[in-house]
Amino acid sequence: MTTLIYLIGTSVGPVIVGIFMQANQVFVKGISSGGVSFPAPQSYNLIFLTATLLSIISIVFVGDIKKRAVKPRIDIK
Repeated sequence: MTTLIYLIGTSVGPVIVGIFMQANQVFVKGISSGGVSFPAPQSYNLIFLTATLLSIISIVFVGDIKKRAVKPRIDIK
Protein backbone atom coordinates (compact mmCIF):
# COMPACT_ATOMS: atom_id res chain seq x y z
CA MET A 1 0.00 0.00 0.00
CA THR A 2 2.81 2.41 0.80
CA THR A 3 4.39 1.67 -2.56
CA LEU A 4 1.14 2.57 -4.29
CA ILE A 5 0.89 5.88 -2.43
CA TYR A 6 4.55 6.59 -3.20
CA LEU A 7 4.07 5.92 -6.91
CA ILE A 8 0.95 8.09 -7.07
CA GLY A 9 2.78 10.92 -5.29
CA THR A 10 5.81 10.73 -7.56
CA SER A 11 3.63 10.84 -10.67
CA VAL A 12 1.17 13.54 -9.57
CA GLY A 13 3.60 15.80 -7.66
CA PRO A 14 5.74 16.96 -10.60
CA VAL A 15 2.61 17.69 -12.64
CA ILE A 16 1.21 19.97 -9.93
CA VAL A 17 4.60 21.69 -9.52
CA GLY A 18 4.87 22.19 -13.28
CA ILE A 19 1.42 23.75 -13.41
CA PHE A 20 2.30 26.22 -10.66
CA MET A 21 5.63 27.11 -12.23
CA GLN A 22 4.19 27.57 -15.71
CA ALA A 23 1.16 29.56 -14.56
CA ASN A 24 3.24 32.12 -12.60
CA GLN A 25 6.04 33.46 -14.78
CA VAL A 26 8.19 36.59 -14.57
CA PHE A 27 9.68 38.07 -17.75
CA VAL A 28 13.25 39.38 -17.36
CA LYS A 29 14.61 41.70 -20.05
CA GLY A 30 18.25 42.01 -21.02
CA ILE A 31 19.43 38.46 -20.33
CA SER A 32 19.03 37.25 -23.89
CA SER A 33 18.22 39.06 -27.14
CA GLY A 34 14.56 39.55 -26.15
CA GLY A 35 14.35 38.41 -22.57
CA VAL A 36 13.66 35.22 -20.65
CA SER A 37 10.73 33.98 -18.56
CA PHE A 38 11.40 32.47 -15.14
CA PRO A 39 9.06 31.04 -12.49
CA ALA A 40 7.90 33.76 -10.11
CA PRO A 41 8.63 33.52 -6.38
CA GLN A 42 4.88 33.17 -5.88
CA SER A 43 4.98 29.78 -7.64
CA TYR A 44 7.46 28.42 -5.09
CA ASN A 45 5.28 29.70 -2.25
CA LEU A 46 2.27 27.92 -3.78
CA ILE A 47 4.27 24.69 -4.11
CA PHE A 48 5.28 24.70 -0.44
CA LEU A 49 1.79 25.75 0.66
CA THR A 50 0.26 22.84 -1.28
CA ALA A 51 2.78 20.37 0.17
CA THR A 52 2.09 21.66 3.69
CA LEU A 53 -1.68 21.41 3.29
CA LEU A 54 -1.49 17.89 1.88
CA SER A 55 0.77 16.84 4.77
CA ILE A 56 -1.60 18.27 7.36
CA ILE A 57 -4.61 16.63 5.71
CA SER A 58 -2.77 13.29 5.64
CA ILE A 59 -1.91 13.54 9.34
CA VAL A 60 -5.54 14.33 10.19
CA PHE A 61 -6.73 11.33 8.17
CA VAL A 62 -4.23 9.02 9.89
CA GLY A 63 -5.39 10.24 13.31
CA ASP A 64 -9.01 9.66 12.32
CA ILE A 65 -8.28 6.17 11.04
CA LYS A 66 -6.47 5.23 14.25
CA LYS A 67 -9.51 6.31 16.28
CA ARG A 68 -11.74 4.08 14.16
CA ALA A 69 -9.54 1.01 14.53
CA VAL A 70 -11.67 -2.11 14.76
CA LYS A 71 -11.06 -4.16 17.84
CA PRO A 72 -10.75 -7.88 17.23
CA ARG A 73 -13.86 -9.82 18.06
CA ILE A 74 -14.01 -13.51 18.90
CA ASP A 75 -17.23 -15.32 18.05
CA ILE A 76 -17.71 -18.62 19.84
CA LYS A 77 -20.05 -21.00 18.09
